[in-house]
Amino acid sequence: MKIGLDMDDVLCDLTAGLMELYERSTGKSVKYEEIDNYLWFDARLVERFHEEHNIENFKPIEMAIESVNSLLDAKDKLHIITDRDVKFMEKLDAWIKHHLKTDKIKVTYTQGVKKSIICKEKGIGLILEDSGKNALDCASEGIKVLLFDKPWNRNYSHPNITRVNSWKEALQNIIDFRDKL
Repeated sequence: MKIGLDMDDVLCDLTAGLMELYERSTGKSVKYEEIDNYLWFDARLVERFHEEHNIENFKPIEMAIESVNSLLDAKDKLHIITDRDVKFMEKLDAWIKHHLKTDKIKVTYTQGVKKSIICKEKGIGLILEDSGKNALDCASEGIKVLLFDKPWNRNYSHPNITRVNSWKEALQNIIDFRDKL
């Protein structure tokens, strides 16, 4: 099966890194549940984080690595589809090589193209996502979505969207989805 994976806050914990940088930069702290808007952090802060971070301080989401390896072992074709700027390609490639230790995952940078269009072009029928907007776009185009529950996506729903709270839940849903094919 071809599966799309978002990078930030699905595979790696972008929000934790942004919260730490925000606190260091402003002297103010923010609680995770207060981040109720996907664009809560200033675009310059996000850009700065991507420029400054290194592999060691950009942690994987719990069970993401083991889950991706399990999907690869099951012969699933994985495609990371990211809204990150292509100028961070080397850092993303380094993260993948360091944490996932594989070259079997294709990476596509959206560069302003909707994820639903990319999924359709690549024959991807399922995507794992944290952005409510991207999830709704894909779901509206008939693509199944496993939406990692986050404070910033709780207002989004669609019959093709299934909320998950962890990679454990995501894997079970993928198995169930495979059984229905």
